[in-house]
Amino acid sequence: MLYEVDTIIWNLLRKWIHESLQKGKEALQNAKEIETWNPKSKTEPIAQSTVELVKLAMTIMEQFFSRIQLELMQILFKNLPMD
Repeated sequence: MLYEVDTIIWNLLRKWIHESLQKGKEALQNAKEIETWNPKSKTEPIAQSTVELVKLAMTIMEQFFSRIQLELMQILFKNLPMD
């Protein structure tokens, strides 16, 4: 039973990772298709889409590590001796 639960959890996590990567790819593709940016601009040294992509990446990483942390806490709690 324990193996089945772990398998289900990891499969869900793998699915979430795949979906998150897909979101990132779509956001990058949208930025490439829509935005025009002059890299020599003094008023806008970084394209707005770059800022949005970095925010998306940070959000995904925070979600990922919070999920991993939750998984580890569940594993550790499960292995605590209950005397």
